[in-house]
Amino acid sequence: MDAKLIESVRKRTTRLGNGASVVKASAWQQLGAWCVDFGVVVILAAVAYFVVAGSDSGTMGKAVTAAIAAWLVTPWLYGFCCAGGRSLGAVAAGTRIARFSSGEKPGFWGSGWVMFSLTVLFPMVGLFLLLAAAGGSSPTMDGPKARHITVDQRFPAVPAPVR
Repeated sequence: MDAKLIESVRKRTTRLGNGASVVKASAWQQLGAWCVDFGVVVILAAVAYFVVAGSDSGTMGKAVTAAIAAWLVTPWLYGFCCAGGRSLGAVAAGTRIARFSSGEKPGFWGSGWVMFSLTVLFPMVGLFLLLAAAGGSSPTMDGPKARHITVDQRFPAVPAPVR
């Protein structure tokens, strides 16, 4: 293995709640996985919008309501389908979602919650921070408690140091 890659892996190594060491996914892997998953949700919300807008009884208000409802419901359904921690984005990025306490895959409800928080809550928090910064104020938050972690699938075990 390349010495630079091993050094990067060493920096991304973290201990889970049960003491096991894992390699966290890189920021680029996490961003890529998020973009794919967010894209899936946005496309399905757009489909709901156009289906309702194109119907005979569809109005602009009904179409927007359908799109918002799809944006709120689709992540849960998508997450339920990815109950093993491997969404389309995770497969494309070579990552998986794991519980921070044990490294296990999130369960059925946990997968739905993770997908909802990634595709709905995460963009809303980003928008909140952007608007707060634009307004000149500084939001003070303690930050969320880590319950899940994105793990790099290429490294099931932490590589030995290069000498």
